[in-house]
Amino acid sequence: MRDAHQAHPFITIWDDHEIANNSYKDGAQNHQADEGSYVTRLAAAKKAYYEWLPVRESQQLYRSFDFGPLAEIIMLDERLAGRTAPPDSLKDPKIDSAKMLGDEQLNWFKEKLVNANSQWKIIGNQVIFSYLNWGQESFSINLDSWDGYPLERESIKQMIIENGIENVVFVTGDTHSSWAFEVTDKPFTEYNPDTGEGAFAVEFGTTSINSGNSDERSPVEVVKELENYITNSPVNPHLKYSNLRDHGYLLLSLTKKSATASWYFVDLNNSSSGVKIYSTTTNSGDNRLNN
Repeated sequence: MRDAHQAHPFITIWDDHEIANNSYKDGAQNHQADEGSYVTRLAAAKKAYYEWLPVRESQQLYRSFDFGPLAEIIMLDERLAGRTAPPDSLKDPKIDSAKMLGDEQLNWFKEKLVNANSQWKIIGNQVIFSYLNWGQESFSINLDSWDGYPLERESIKQMIIENGIENVVFVTGDTHSSWAFEVTDKPFTEYNPDTGEGAFAVEFGTTSINSGNSDERSPVEVVKELENYITNSPVNPHLKYSNLRDHGYLLLSLTKKSATASWYFVDLNNSSSGVKIYSTTTNSGDNRLNN
């Protein structure tokens, strides 16, 4: 990590584990009543974050970075700025009022997208934006992701479509897995997997460097079967690539004509800089992914 920080500038954003698992602005799934005040815990976590991470201290951590006519990076705060508690199920009435960004940040985000003059609009996104069925009997829809906040997601989709905003790329962490989506929140009714019609953006998810992946909980062959089941299939027709097993990083390369995502996986037992396992490209003005 010291070598990485020495060689590259970092644009950081907090995740839930700066505080407690599945955190939101006024609570967390893993904050218990006997652990004291959540407000106190949150303040301590923010203080430590600003003291130890390469970021300017700010009241709000969502912000944007201009890279001239080629790209603008819009960093969202999907944990502490406006997120409300996730619904308990898809039938939970509070799913209709759940907020991932909150009104202030959502309005800021929409304004940034509408007024962006860059070729590519890169969204620093903490949890998966696309619909995703994980394909397991015990775990199918992750309500801690945007699937638990459908009204805000629908609002963002409509804003992108109605304003004709092109070249939106969501770059996502959180899941310790690798993903490539043609973004749609309604893959079974408003999307054609053969032509890509109905997709309004693309999304690339990056794996973990050393946090546990699925093969550290299940045999590798079982994980591979799951990948095959959920990818390019009736379960997730818009999911074009997944890897739930390997550690490494994602490299996103931008030109005026295209954006290419390449996943590099690293053997943690040696000093390899990484081997490229998969790469996919989307062309400017096109929300399709091409190997």
